[in-house]
Amino acid sequence: VSLGDDGTIRFWNTDNGKEIAKLPAPTMKDHGLKGNTAFIAVSPDGNNLAVSLPDNSTRLLDAAGRELRRLPSSEQMHALVFSPNGKALITGGSLIDSWNVGNAEPIAILSQPRNPIRALSLSPDGKIAACTDNHDRLRLVKIATGKTLFYGEFPCRNGIAFSPQGQFLAVARADNTIALWDVAALLVTEKPFRAEPAALLRCQGKIDAFAFSPDGKRLATVEDG
Repeated sequence: VSLGDDGTIRFWNTDNGKEIAKLPAPTMKDHGLKGNTAFIAVSPDGNNLAVSLPDNSTRLLDAAGRELRRLPSSEQMHALVFSPNGKALITGGSLIDSWNVGNAEPIAILSQPRNPIRALSLSPDGKIAACTDNHDRLRLVKIATGKTLFYGEFPCRNGIAFSPQGQFLAVARADNTIALWDVAALLVTEKPFRAEPAALLRCQGKIDAFAFSPDGKRLATVEDG
């Protein structure tokens, strides 16, 4: 699923790259998507969408694009991810928050102010959140307690994602590469951090966004140029 600045949400077939369906993005008063940035996430069952828009609203939609409810927040979220069971939405703005999808009520995770979150990913078991900020720092946080499991400097231009089995954390770097880090190694690494990635994938351009296929064997990328 993609959201373009022409105000259209599109669904794509990953086998052949063809468009399956499209629907209009939510309307905003005194705001438009052209030239602005918006963020979108899809629930694991495909029945719900979350969209954070330039008017500082974050909205939960059904698969037909009908607005179900809005989060009681006053800032645009720059990272969105649903929990594995689809019942919670994890967001990254100036804080890392979790929201009940059914009633849009907040669920406490981390209440400490952070630098603006650039990217956010949830481990497949829903127990660990990984986030990067605008100063190229990576943090791994235990969802149940809010405890920081890892914190260190990581070159990250845009995007992080756990592999579907949770073994690796993929990080889009400032160049045209995606680094795959062994999660278990990160959790036991001592400071200062000097480890090397388990693998380095080279792309044709700088990475704007990427996603794993459900089996973890492929990556889809959006690149400059």
